[in-house]
Amino acid sequence: MKMALVRCRECSGQISSQAKVCPHCGVTKPARSKGTQLSGRQIVWFSVAGIVGLMILIGASDTGGQGAPAAPATPDLALLAKCKGLINTAKNAGLVDSLTWRQAPGLTSYSMVVENDLWAPLDFTAKTGFARAAACVAGSADTSIPVSGTIYDSENHKDIGELSALTGEFTSKEKPLGQ
Repeated sequence: MKMALVRCRECSGQISSQAKVCPHCGVTKPARSKGTQLSGRQIVWFSVAGIVGLMILIGASDTGGQGAPAAPATPDLALLAKCKGLINTAKNAGLVDSLTWRQAPGLTSYSMVVENDLWAPLDFTAKTGFARAAACVAGSADTSIPVSGTIYDSENHKDIGELSALTGEFTSKEKPLGQ
């Protein structure tokens, strides 16, 4: 395997691409792989994709001012296909590592594992869109079943966001950049 000098993902010090620990700051896995470095274009694309996902889901749940929507007799298959497409695109791009869910009577919960180097630069609206698209897939687009979700950082092994089953609101648990 070819070794090269790269920048540490934490302190930007010069290190070997094969380094396990940065000699400058001590962070583990200091070298970013090519798949986890985002260009400005990729950040914009993921943000747009998340916002489109959010708009799809908001449009699907819009009641047109008529109060709460009636529970569908069958899942919305077109919506499910759009949500699956968004999540699969994110998986293929390396943003989403996995999406698993568990269904119980009256509630579905999911866990979406993400690559934080790709997740962190996204704006809040894009993150909300991806969280709701994951809920759509986990709940099989049946809006009568509440879905809760957890976004999990694969590298740092911690929860970084959650989707409430009661309100449908996404909450980020990440620290603002620079803290």
